[in-house]
Amino acid sequence: MSPDSSLLARMSSPAQRRTKIDTLRGLACLLLVFYHAVDGYTRASLLKEGSLLVSFGDSFTYLRMPLFTFLSGYVYALKPVQTAMLVRFAQGKLRRLGLPLLFVGLPLALLQVYLGSEGEHSLIDALWSPLYPITVLWYLDALLLIFLLVAVLELGGLLRTPLHLGGCLAVALVATLWSGDGSGLLAISGALYLLPFFLLGVWAQRFAVRPSRSTRRVAVASLWLIVPLCGLPVLLLDRDTLLESKTLPWAIGLSAASCLALYFLDWRNMTLARLGAYSYAVFLFHTLFISGSRIVMKQLQLDDYIASEWLLAMSFACGLVGPILLQRLVRHWRLVHMVLLGSAASPRRERGEVSRA
Repeated sequence: MSPDSSLLARMSSPAQRRTKIDTLRGLACLLLVFYHAVDGYTRASLLKEGSLLVSFGDSFTYLRMPLFTFLSGYVYALKPVQTAMLVRFAQGKLRRLGLPLLFVGLPLALLQVYLGSEGEHSLIDALWSPLYPITVLWYLDALLLIFLLVAVLELGGLLRTPLHLGGCLAVALVATLWSGDGSGLLAISGALYLLPFFLLGVWAQRFAVRPSRSTRRVAVASLWLIVPLCGLPVLLLDRDTLLESKTLPWAIGLSAASCLALYFLDWRNMTLARLGAYSYAVFLFHTLFISGSRIVMKQLQLDDYIASEWLLAMSFACGLVGPILLQRLVRHWRLVHMVLLGSAASPRRERGEVSRA
């Protein structure tokens, strides 16, 4: 058996595939938590805009949410919706995404109004936040819309061949011209922005060549080019313009290239994979633990004698570890586990279910 054939054989193992996907999920978690930790400290005037840490966090603007969505599309394609299972599929997604949107998103929105800048958002904004998102959980609205649309495309036979899927992907790319940051009704603009990456994940699972030694070499070479390109806009644009630029065609292309390069890198790291297995909990609760730790440390006046960089590191760690501990705690109460994480799984199956969020 050739080296490439051996690698392909290992790739056919569900355990190997899960480790690879969870590795990338873990990476996405690190990037997301670091960004929100840095952003919170910048807004609190504990870090200066343009500092090395802020610039480093901003340099992954084009990768964080596209990578999460690419992986969601890949995992969906492993077990796509079927006509006989349509109702069950819809119920599962409503439970998995809708319950956390209500029972996590709404309290977070209320906290944001209470703790946020005066006049930034009102109580009415918070109460309407499941429909008109004001927190990072806009992603749940957007992903729910994407799943429902993809189910229609799947059952219509529009994702069965490379040609059909390519046509859908082309239409989705054109639709990004009307995309945005996830604000507005049901985060429709955010769904338009992320849809191409979900379809790209479906394509990678169904039709792309499987990772091999040669594709891995290409991926490594591509990343050497992509990483500087991701950092270049940070040097040329201010933070607000940088966030707005992510929906531009060149930024969409850079995001897609980053996702594909990481996929073909065929990277497995057990530490990241363990983190990635808790990616849904980390996504849902990281802002709570980041903000909470920052507020506690400020009340203790630790910023008077500890450098902001060390406080940031502690908040970053809280944003990663806190959600994991919370998930492990609530797994003992099935109802609480279901409403907070949208999972109907028993505690014994919890880890595998969460890894598919």
